[in-house]
Amino acid sequence: MLSQIEAMFENDDPRVVVEHLKAIHHPLAGEIERLDNHKAQIVRALVGHGIEPPDVLHFPLSPKLKVEILLRRGVLDDSVLHRIGCDFAEHVLPQFESVFENDRRPREAIEAKRNWLAGEINLEQLYEARSSAWYSSYFRRDSFGRPVIPEVSVIDAIHCAALSAGTVPRASKIAACAAGYYDNKDVRVWQVECLRELLNGNAP
Repeated sequence: MLSQIEAMFENDDPRVVVEHLKAIHHPLAGEIERLDNHKAQIVRALVGHGIEPPDVLHFPLSPKLKVEILLRRGVLDDSVLHRIGCDFAEHVLPQFESVFENDRRPREAIEAKRNWLAGEINLEQLYEARSSAWYSSYFRRDSFGRPVIPEVSVIDAIHCAALSAGTVPRASKIAACAAGYYDNKDVRVWQVECLRELLNGNAP
């Protein structure tokens, strides 16, 4: 399957994949055919059905698409999605701390999330840390209710990392918030490398 996907990009022709799936009577053959020329959608549909998550990192897709494909529920374990969400939020946390250097509540919320994942604190303690982080940003808003920090989406990423505690992980949304409203390419490249380390078993 991997060679057919690579050929699709080399030849710029998704029909390579469709014909292969038909030939091997793959259950997704009809679904893939309906995706027409949307290569990212084909890759997305075949993760776990012929290609593995690490393979996605080698395809000529944008960093944003690679991250979005890999952070869907069902591709990686929920515990991994929770953890990677913390990593992504923590990566942009200095943007908040560069303005409010004495306010550690957002950082403590992410640390609490990690402690919860490790079984060191319970949900009540985690929710308390999360609430504290929320109040940290709530009172740093202008008259229109907008956060007064350099990158508004940073606090969204931090909140989302803590809010997903004990429920559905929101790693994809955290990744998007961390990249900002203009989808910072450097942040996206870092996210891809973070996922590469994780999938290679080298993440801490």
